[in-house]
Amino acid sequence: MSEQQRTVITRKARLWPEIPSATIDLPAPPAFPNTVHPVMFIALICGMVGLCIYAVFFLIFLPRMSEANFFLGGLLTTSAFMLLLSVLSFFFQWHPTHKRRRELVEAYQQKLADMQIQLQAYVQQERQGRLELDPPLWLPEGVALPGYEGLSITPIIQRSLDNLDLQLWTRRASDPDFLALRLGLGQLPPSFAVQPAASLPADAELQVQVQDLQLASSWLIAPITVKLTGQNTTVLLGTQARLSQARQMVCLMLAHLAYHHSPEDVRIIVLAPESQRAIWDWSSLLPHTAHHSSQPGSTSTTRLPIEETLDVAHTVAIGSEAILSQMAILSRELSRRKMRRQEPGSQDGVPWLVVVVDHFDELEDLDQPTMFLNAAIMPFKKQKKRSHSDILNRPRLTDSPLQRSELALALQEGHALGVSVVSICNQASEIPSSAGLLVDLDQPQGILPSQLTSCARIRELSALAPQATLCQQLDTVPLETLHLLAMRMQLLRPAPVLQPEIRTQVDIRMLFEPRLDLMSYDPQAYWNEPSLRLSDGSPSLRIPIGLKLGDETQYLDIMKDGPHGLLTGQTGSGKSELLQTILAALAIAYRPGEVNFLLLDYNAGLTLEPFSQLPHTISFLSHVSSSAMIQRFMTMLRAEAQRREQRVKDGKLLPRLVIVIDEYAEIVRRNEGFLEEIFAITRTGREMGMHLLLASQRPEGSIGRQVRNAVQYRLCLRCSSPEESRDMLLREDAARLPMSIPGRGYLLHGDNQLDLFQAARVNVPALVQAPRQLRLQKAEVKVLPIVAQN
Repeated sequence: MSEQQRTVITRKARLWPEIPSATIDLPAPPAFPNTVHPVMFIALICGMVGLCIYAVFFLIFLPRMSEANFFLGGLLTTSAFMLLLSVLSFFFQWHPTHKRRRELVEAYQQKLADMQIQLQAYVQQERQGRLELDPPLWLPEGVALPGYEGLSITPIIQRSLDNLDLQLWTRRASDPDFLALRLGLGQLPPSFAVQPAASLPADAELQVQVQDLQLASSWLIAPITVKLTGQNTTVLLGTQARLSQARQMVCLMLAHLAYHHSPEDVRIIVLAPESQRAIWDWSSLLPHTAHHSSQPGSTSTTRLPIEETLDVAHTVAIGSEAILSQMAILSRELSRRKMRRQEPGSQDGVPWLVVVVDHFDELEDLDQPTMFLNAAIMPFKKQKKRSHSDILNRPRLTDSPLQRSELALALQEGHALGVSVVSICNQASEIPSSAGLLVDLDQPQGILPSQLTSCARIRELSALAPQATLCQQLDTVPLETLHLLAMRMQLLRPAPVLQPEIRTQVDIRMLFEPRLDLMSYDPQAYWNEPSLRLSDGSPSLRIPIGLKLGDETQYLDIMKDGPHGLLTGQTGSGKSELLQTILAALAIAYRPGEVNFLLLDYNAGLTLEPFSQLPHTISFLSHVSSSAMIQRFMTMLRAEAQRREQRVKDGKLLPRLVIVIDEYAEIVRRNEGFLEEIFAITRTGREMGMHLLLASQRPEGSIGRQVRNAVQYRLCLRCSSPEESRDMLLREDAARLPMSIPGRGYLLHGDNQLDLFQAARVNVPALVQAPRQLRLQKAEVKVLPIVAQN
């Protein structure tokens, strides 16, 4: 295979899917109004009893007491009237209470129904995200498998497997899912949490609905993985007929390992008996099993950490002779790793070794002792190429590799040496004492006999191990699919590891052509730059903000990637410098009649105050702490939006308005509804010519989510934690930026395009002293009715 036929794979920034991790509070049960007071029941009952007594007395004694007819009749009528009043009073108290109770129950049931829809959306989003992280290798066509309903998943075998595959070889040693290999599907708790209310509803039916809602959101169907790091040995136990299934599961694990991890990070060694050559031959084509060779004409460009040159081109050892040769080399490599372990940084850049040991049958796969060879020699007497002495002296494998001393160091200290052993066992007695994780394919507890062929129980082998995890649907794959995957991956090789270098200091003056000279600065020379304008001559709002690798200019296109953006970075990351660079670049590239600034700073305004004197700036606010000032700002902004809408309808051109709000998170915390209102005003920003740029050190919680859903491009400098970086960029790269280089950051724009750049610095005091020609342009700008503060 010629080198030109190979495909070079470059390491990409990892794209993390959005998996909800919020805490959802269940609605509190309604407080039902008080029922009819017991006194009303007593009065009603007493009235009825009294009426009955009077009626009986009237019927019995009336014939004897004719002279009291009028008196008894009146008394009976009065009692009946009082009873009627009691009944009416009871009804008018009972009916509103009953109606209000029914309304509260219906409203609470509607809240539960809305909560159920939200939880179902979270469940689907998390299932989609988890399956994107651990997709299946192969899915049968035309068969609807449970666990994939309503999801969009492309199996690995159907992907391009080239440099355009964004998930190929993206896992690194620092990732949380490094060496986490998929087995199948099962039930797992979700990442989001459901917080129950302080008390259950008093109504029994509502209690059942709440409990059903909590139960339905307590688990979801997601990929089940085994993590090879953290223990020395992982064992797959399959007795009798399950042995072939155990081999298939290890093959699947190797396929996932080869797809997600680069050969620069992980290398694979396979030790298998001759009887299973058909099962393991495909793995010899993987680039992760290729030897490095210094001989001319070698097609392998990846170096195995075992610094040996062998006659074979891979580390898949099948048969006794190949196994013994491979184990001798492995033993020396393990010894070298142990010696270097005490040296600081000696393990940096050393690939992780994954050693797969198949099951060796004592009679079929292992060589018998010498005393039993006489009978075995007879069939070889007819062979001309091998003599009797060759057979007696050939390397023999009398024990399983798990029981040999060459592998003892990997079994006992593998994790510390960067080595993981994956073993296939046919009996529990074969499990090594150093095993830390067991995948039991043999009759998991609590599973019906009809489901045994597709289930496995995963548990840690320690006294304090957590509860076992059940994989209820094991993946399957035809052997032909594994061969096809290996043949396609055989064409891949990792790109040479280069140390990228970006300038640590960038001056904004060097980003413009010609180079900006403040002593002889002529605004007209830059306001007419065609590369920063559209084909019709109108401003494109495309400005240089820094440099990328190779001194390539990093541009921010506010109109194309916008209209709105977000800028974040922890203290000392250079956030204020980048904000100043953006404003300075806009002022240098475009006329005041084309681009205007509206600046709002929660703090003292030290970041934005130097730009308050530019002719582009129509208003500047600082020390924004009172609600009255915020409301005044919103009133002005709303009026400006209405004015622009009317001007657009009249066909008139307006300058673009760039609204910069520094430390917006602090404003939102003290003014509820600020974000909703400002986004409602600027929702048609591109059409109205209004562009928001929100800046904050760390937008968190619901504030951050609300802003991230409303902006189109994100500028992210160094973050204080990987979680903040994932919230901003869907990956952890911003948390790894060096603290010693302020201004180093990422621009996420377009279709998830991520650019690493060094932000330019700007000499703000020099720009404040604008030439007279620039100050005269102030007349072109309409000043909004708000007083700037210094």
